[in-house]
Amino acid sequence: MTQGRDPWPSEPMDLLVGRDHRPNRYGVSRDSSTEPQGDMARTTRPPRPAYNEEQKFYIMFARITKGQSWPAIEYDFARLFNQQVSHRSKGGLTSVYYRLRKEWALEEVLQTNVDSPIHDQEVVDRRATHFSHDFLTIIGYL
Repeated sequence: MTQGRDPWPSEPMDLLVGRDHRPNRYGVSRDSSTEPQGDMARTTRPPRPAYNEEQKFYIMFARITKGQSWPAIEYDFARLFNQQVSHRSKGGLTSVYYRLRKEWALEEVLQTNVDSPIHDQEVVDRRATHFSHDFLTIIGYL
């Protein structure tokens, strides 16, 4: 046996207590002690601009009236509004949709009944009166 310090601690479990060494989805250890602290902390992306009323209406129209899938809405949204905003993900668009359902006093999706699609469409139609003929034509409402 060689002289010197034992490379293995006498209590190996001491190294693991209170730490989560499983990798996250990027293959990096979840051990928070390795995360940068203070000035070295990871910065978050700047907040995106809020959705304007036309963008919000389009999301509701595309989902309720046209019955589009989320990938189709994401694609069309980018095509229609690409000059105004950075890319909006399917997750962001769905979040706006569910938030607007509450704001517009529509039933929660899982609570809907047979009459809900008719009511939802009526609400979209009432809201459409607040937008220009040109906008409604561009999005395919008219």
